[in-house]
Order: sequence, then structure tokens, then C-alpha cells
Amino acid sequence: MAKPSAFRDFIGALRKHWRSELPTVRPVQQSFGPMMPKASTFYAGIAHPLELHVFLWFQHSSYAWKVGRFTVNIIFSPNDRGPENLSHDFTPTDGVSFSGGRYYRIGCMIGDKDKWWNLKDNRGSRLTDTWRPSSYEDYDAVLSQAVADVTSDIRKALTRIGVDTGAVSSGS
Repeated sequence: MAKPSAFRDFIGALRKHWRSELPTVRPVQQSFGPMMPKASTFYAGIAHPLELHVFLWFQHSSYAWKVGRFTVNIIFSPNDRGPENLSHDFTPTDGVSFSGGRYYRIGCMIGDKDKWWNLKDNRGSRLTDTWRPSSYEDYDAVLSQAVADVTSDIRKALTRIGVDTGAVSSGS
């Protein structure tokens, strides 16, 4: 029997959750190069007033000792096919001077540190904000808590850059 992949299970749970919670954010239909694989990239819409398309790339750690660890990169593109050349940039301090063809780490967009989620019990870094579940004993609870935390952070980031998340107001 194949060993389960925590990251793959997380992405599956996230896709299911976002169908109702973030209906405008959807998986991409094709890969846009090695830094925007189909399996872990989502299209979020257009950031207004920047008029740039926004993608979410869930980057998992490739290190054997950091299995189950991932972060989220926010990618800006002048078109809906993803940028032809992609480079990392620091988050603008004014919060609005984002550039097409660049990606920004979500932790730096909504806080002051890079953020990584740990689906397995790995040591974190003092240089990053490290998310961990309340306990690693219940696998389904780990996935559920990670989905909830990522969804909250994605909403914050998309709202900050002017992307409509399709959220329905419960006050009406």
C-alpha cells in the first residue's frame, strides 16, 4: 500500500473546502512551468486596482527532513496564463506596489515573517512563523486545522491586494 502524502491530502481537502468558502479561487487547468505546477497552484482572480492576475502557489519543502512542510507564494502576472519569467521579491512596504512576474510569500504579505505550515511534527525555524496543529495525533484534525488557517490567511492577503474572494456577508 502506498504511503499517504500529507501535502497531497492537504491540497485535496483545501480544494474541497474552497468550493464553498472561496468559490472564486480555483485550481489551474495546466502547469505554468516548474514554479506553478497544476497540482498545487490556484488562480485567485484580478487584483484591483493593480489590474494584475493573481495565482497562489503552494510550495512544499523538498528536503527529506522537512516532509509535510509548505508555504504559500502569491504570484502576480499581467495575464491569466502566468508570467513567462518568475522571480521572488520582497513585499512592498506600501502594500500596493506589487509587480507582474514576481512572487511574494504570504507570511510577509500579512505579517512580518515568512510563514510555513507543518503537517508533520518537524522543527521550525526562528526566522519563520511556523504553524502547527493543536496535536499531531489525529491526522484528519491536522488537515482540517491547516485548511482553516491557510484559508484565513489567503482571505487576508487577497483582501489586502483587492481580489474579490466571493465571500458572502452573513449580516444580510
